[in-house]
Amino acid sequence: MIVLAALTVSTPAFAHLDPVAHGSLAAGLSHPLTGLDHLLAMLTVGLWSALIGGRAIWAIPMAFVGCMALGFSAALMGVELPFVERPFSPR
Repeated sequence: MIVLAALTVSTPAFAHLDPVAHGSLAAGLSHPLTGLDHLLAMLTVGLWSALIGGRAIWAIPMAFVGCMALGFSAALMGVELPFVERPFSPR
């Protein structure tokens, strides 16, 4: 019953801004801060690396950002992955 209730009240995150209306720089800079999933991912990476300590304090967040850069590069090359949001395309 709890899962059914959660499914009926869930809504999309709408973390992506329209780059035409907001400008691509504003859309890009605000993107990680407008979705709860993004904020929780960044917080989790930071806490996890702090708990491990040592080199992990820098290595894990850098690996996280590096993977995001690889994903960005793949998107620029037109690589499509299943279950991934499609970028905004102007009409």
